[in-house]
Amino acid sequence: GLAREFGDAVSLLTQREGGGTLAYMAPEQHLGKCGKASDVYALGVCLYEMMAGERPFKGPDFLAQKERMFFTPLSQVAGLPVKVDEMLAKALDPDPHRRLGDAMAFLKELKAL
Repeated sequence: GLAREFGDAVSLLTQREGGGTLAYMAPEQHLGKCGKASDVYALGVCLYEMMAGERPFKGPDFLAQKERMFFTPLSQVAGLPVKVDEMLAKALDPDPHRRLGDAMAFLKELKAL
């Protein structure tokens, strides 16, 4: 359904095969690249959504919002500790080289909260 339409739109824009749902895709995936850090990004979006009851990025310009980290911190949305904001900033960093590197690093950060 919608995921397919978004994938087709990404493919058209990047001239590469796209897949996934834009709201959960890492910024580099919008440009046709991916890796372990891309999965960590999606985990961060899911964690935010579970804790806030809404996605961090509302669109329609998902890429610009992600690159600017334009979302409301969970400490303001759900009254959670600032440590949660700090962990999510590491998971949602637009630069995959600065982002948490893999699922185990994500889990370690989550357990430390």
